[in-house]
Amino acid sequence: MPTRFYFSGTDYSGIQPALNAAWDQDTVSTIPVRGVLKSDPEAKASTSLGTAWIANAKSSATQPWDMPIGQFISVPLPAAVALSGTATLVVVCEEDVIADDMMLQCVIRVVDTPGTTVRGVAYAGQTNTTVVTTQNALNQELLASTTNGETRVMLAIPMTLVNCLAGDRIVVEVGVRSLRAAAAGFFVMHLHDSDELNSAYDLAETAGTPFTTTQAQRLRPWIEFSADLFPTVGTEEFKFEPDGILLNSSPTLPFVDITNIDGLDAAGLRMQSHDREGVHGGYVSSEFETFRTVTVEGNIYASPSSLEAYLDLLKANYAPTRRDRRFFFGTDSGQRFVWGKSQGIRYAKNSQRRLGIVPFQVQIACADPRMYGADQTLSVTSVALNGAFSAFTGAVGNRDALSTLRILGPTGAGLTVTIRNKNGYFIASYAPALVAGDVLMIDFDKRTVTKNFLTNARSDLTVTGPWVSPVEQSTYYRFAHASTAYTAILSWRPAWR
Repeated sequence: MPTRFYFSGTDYSGIQPALNAAWDQDTVSTIPVRGVLKSDPEAKASTSLGTAWIANAKSSATQPWDMPIGQFISVPLPAAVALSGTATLVVVCEEDVIADDMMLQCVIRVVDTPGTTVRGVAYAGQTNTTVVTTQNALNQELLASTTNGETRVMLAIPMTLVNCLAGDRIVVEVGVRSLRAAAAGFFVMHLHDSDELNSAYDLAETAGTPFTTTQAQRLRPWIEFSADLFPTVGTEEFKFEPDGILLNSSPTLPFVDITNIDGLDAAGLRMQSHDREGVHGGYVSSEFETFRTVTVEGNIYASPSSLEAYLDLLKANYAPTRRDRRFFFGTDSGQRFVWGKSQGIRYAKNSQRRLGIVPFQVQIACADPRMYGADQTLSVTSVALNGAFSAFTGAVGNRDALSTLRILGPTGAGLTVTIRNKNGYFIASYAPALVAGDVLMIDFDKRTVTKNFLTNARSDLTVTGPWVSPVEQSTYYRFAHASTAYTAILSWRPAWR
């Protein structure tokens, strides 16, 4: 499946490769941000990536000037892989004034682990010499504003094949291509590394209405490669985090052999009971699941002369984190995962160490007992008038799934959302109108309502009936309005017990 990375400007990769020579300013000191590419977003603060000044050395508007603003580096690739196909970059950015004539620019390379050797350049950047206003065009001009940002997209750009070795890193350098003559201008890229567990906060793959500063700093920019850059989890194989080390794979040194795994059966139940007074029997309440703990045990195999380096990689992969990570496991029904926090990898060295064999154990504590499908589903509905109930389409697993509903403005006042399932009817009425660019989001798990990703709008929503999960078997929905057409986007992952 495609590989998506998020940008973090608050983490450091540990290496400082020189910028690509195609940039017109190519020293480390010229870029304000050196960050990392993350396969999962992390809980970090919002960041606006400073100001990238365009130098005065330009002689005319026909001499484009490529200015870098950030360099982002991936973790070492766990195995050799071919970087090819296409890449799509989506960010929120802006220029100072319309005379800046700026467009988004990007360079994609592969370097070795120290960052001193360049394996190859997959994309050397665009070469356009004019800007246009066409949405999603590669050379679409940036929005001229000092208080707002607007989505800009480099869509499905073709890459030159680069054969990556195990341990290599992908380097993405983001900046601006300016056509402005001698006077200086600037470019700002808004960056947010959110800790949300779903893609509701990912920027959409399209240029759109300007965002306020708070919106821009709430939404996540990303880059996605069409190639699967990390080992795919096969049947009875396991991996913690998308870019983690594959466990139980083909036995080529170094590798990990799983001997036992516990905690992927049904989660435990919370039970309360008490006796009935004066009669036989009692009362038992045992409806809701508690957290699950996944325990993985096995043996680590490596060359006796390089075992410690492999142990270091495993300890880094299973290091504790502030937020949940995905623990993937392969089944004969496809790839699934649980959200959880690693408790660290534990091992003891014994006499087998001289053979390169170390028994180990790792535990993943999962506050959410659900098991999820690997791919997220988006159901987009264009609503015109009050209509009949519709059934959900797409995989839903065998239990309730966490889901969010986004309603995009403009809408008139008084739209309604109705969900019907075995637990009853959920009817929500939102009184105010939404203007163009507004996004109303209902989170059915957290039971929250936010407007434009930040403002609490729960008081504007009138709810009748119980909060229900809108995505499970035998569930129907109706998004309705008397006269105004609008777009509703429901996102979820199929879930299993």
